[in-house]
Amino acid sequence: MHWQADSVKAVIFTAPYGPHRDASELWVDAFPGDSPDGYQRNPSAPNLQSSASGERHGFVINIAAQIGQIAVTANPVFRQVPGLMTGAVTPPRIVEVAQAIHIVVDAMKRLVTFSQATRIAVALELAKTVPSTVTSEMFAEELPGVPFPRGSIEPSFQFNSQTPLANAPHITINRVCVWSSAQVGFFGGNVPGAQNAPLTMTNYIGFNIDVNSHPSQNLFGINVAESFDSLRVEALGIAKNRIRHFE
Repeated sequence: MHWQADSVKAVIFTAPYGPHRDASELWVDAFPGDSPDGYQRNPSAPNLQSSASGERHGFVINIAAQIGQIAVTANPVFRQVPGLMTGAVTPPRIVEVAQAIHIVVDAMKRLVTFSQATRIAVALELAKTVPSTVTSEMFAEELPGVPFPRGSIEPSFQFNSQTPLANAPHITINRVCVWSSAQVGFFGGNVPGAQNAPLTMTNYIGFNIDVNSHPSQNLFGINVAESFDSLRVEALGIAKNRIRHFE
């Protein structure tokens, strides 16, 4: 089964003593001429948390801001017809992963012109729904040659492979990959005459990819927008080729 995404995210970390901007202001920079559909702010948070969101380009886009960090996230859109409960219900996920990552990175590239980034990251939360308990045999295609005991269930595997940043080789990037197994629960829809929908539980294999610049290296003087394109290409390459990407 093709990998789909629970979320796609681009992040910049900024100097904590630098200027802080509200998420509603950032939205206007990320999407010129547009305004968010929703906005939230936590005035009691010591790090000045705020978020702005809206359905754009077929995804739910969210911009979250706090002191030291700005994140642009694409999430799947889910609509259930009231009173209709389908038989085979699976969690809503992003099918067009490449399109989603292009949108969040493009928005972030507009934001970095107004913010001094000290660290950047692109993260994909990928998943596949499976019909039963996850076994080590299900990981064989994803992780050829990785020794799991025969008959083991609920496996996980993680590593960080470092490499130079494509457009600035003196900068090191981390490529953190995590394969895991779990179960997700969600409300699948409304049943006529019932107050709440039944809770649907499904098993899934998760594949998280986090490509980020090394925290100890300063990004001063490099083209951050171009660097985000490098991270995007790297993350999509890993999503396509999985562990074979590192051969």
